[in-house]
Amino acid sequence: MLRYLHLMDSIYARHCLQQEQGDTETALKLYSDSLEIAKKLVELDPKNTQWQRMLESKASISNLLKKS
Repeated sequence: MLRYLHLMDSIYARHCLQQEQGDTETALKLYSDSLEIAKKLVELDPKNTQWQRMLESKASISNLLKKS
């Protein structure tokens, strides 16, 4: 599970970089990839409330990004 967290952090860092560079399409794709990893973590350990909160947060932000 730790590798998923590292992968998610790496993808999120790339998302931030792309967003800063104005490449919103790639940034949104990377954020969506990060969201999928968060979903996988919750599937692996559904009792982990920290991961559930992280998933909820990422899903909310993803919805906002898609609307803008």
